Amino acid sequence: MKRVRYYLLAVGAEASRPGWSYEVSVCFDDVPQPIGFSEGSGQAAAGGIFTAEAALQPRWRKHFEIAGGQWLLPYIVELASGQSLPKEEVLSLAAESLGRTPPSTELPLD
Repeated sequence: MKRVRYYLLAVGAEASRPGWSYEVSVCFDDVPQPIGFSEGSGQAAAGGIFTAEAALQPRWRKHFEIAGGQWLLPYIVELASGQSLPKEEVLSLAAESLGRTPPSTELPLD
């Protein structure tokens, strides 16, 4: 079974709910659903992975805003048009935004 890595590139919370995080992750491998969204904390957390096209839908704009991930949108547009992402460039920008090396999670790909 192939395994792929998703990098946490944006994370934030609303001022009124500081313990409730909004996160955006990206997989740089060639996978059908390279964008990950998660929201919440602990047992109340929820998330999923999506196509680049789905991630660009208006319903996700607020998620990007709260997570501080608006800077990712031009890259996701490129991804949706079939281009690959400049991994080192994106990870460097994420590190600047997060103030640390972006954490990552390895997931199985069926």
